[in-house]
Amino acid sequence: MALAGKVVARFVLEQGELLIGSDYGVILLPLQMALRSFEPILPTMEVYASFGQDDAIVQQVLGALDAHQSIEIFGCSNAESSFLLRSLAHQFEMEHVVLYVEQADVLEDVLQWIFEQLYRVPADVKASRAEIRAGLRDRQVLVLLNHPTLTGSELEQLNQINQILPESLFVVASSKRRFFQADCAIEVSGLDEGSCQPQIRADRDPEAIFAESRLLRETLQAYVKQKRWAEVLRMVKSTEKVFAIAKFWGAWEQLLNLGLQAAWALEDEGAEAWALHQLGTLAFCQEQVTLGYDLLKQALDLRTDLGEKTAIAFSQHNLSQLKALIVPVKTENLPQYNQRYLF
Repeated sequence: MALAGKVVARFVLEQGELLIGSDYGVILLPLQMALRSFEPILPTMEVYASFGQDDAIVQQVLGALDAHQSIEIFGCSNAESSFLLRSLAHQFEMEHVVLYVEQADVLEDVLQWIFEQLYRVPADVKASRAEIRAGLRDRQVLVLLNHPTLTGSELEQLNQINQILPESLFVVASSKRRFFQADCAIEVSGLDEGSCQPQIRADRDPEAIFAESRLLRETLQAYVKQKRWAEVLRMVKSTEKVFAIAKFWGAWEQLLNLGLQAAWALEDEGAEAWALHQLGTLAFCQEQVTLGYDLLKQALDLRTDLGEKTAIAFSQHNLSQLKALIVPVKTENLPQYNQRYLF
């Protein structure tokens, strides 16, 4: 499509297709699709480790898990808890798969990551919130979370994940006891750090994007406090595509909101319109139709006032596509995309 210009990534959504790449914003396209589903990934052994002299701790945790209890392990360092969780990942079996998550992040991004560990999702396909929740509802997963400094908001997020995966078990490692919803709490200390080395490294480490996302947001928040708005906007514009392409759209949304805040502070209406365009399109892709329409309409009004013809065309196009996707038209001439990824 000529309007899209440079395209660095495309995603097939439930509602259509999303093109990412242009500095003017992302583009929505219609795409006719049958009902899609995703093929489950069979369990694989990703980590092997021996806990050496501290096998007794592992056995205590395994006993609690056999009793179908969620657990909080507290009192050990980040490196120690990381190794302990990896040892559990090797030794405990559940119906489907064992997951290891280094630290909490935006809820939707954690769920996205978990979903893609359980189902085969093509690189150019973005599962919707509804598809992710439906796919996780009945799966039995051991979620291993290493987060030494859980905050109140992160505990609330953990509770939400627990509700979305009701058949799953959780092991949370932290420096102090915080997860009081856990069925069992085990305090450990004085582990032999020399023994905390895996014999074989994990074939697939947790997505580095989690750590990068957190570090970037912390840096941006520091700039916000210092009112360094130009740097905030520059960082948002230079990094937001990375999170969009990685399918971590919760972090993407947070970045765009910081960019919008910076644009307001700088009284930069062009940047404000760009952020509104991105947020509006993203909202629609996340099934927030009314919000998406309102934000795109604001973006179009601003771009019309500024007289930026190409920018106007982008927002007008997405607004028209949103309306067309809400009120379907005849689809005989739309591109076909056959998706068969069975649950």
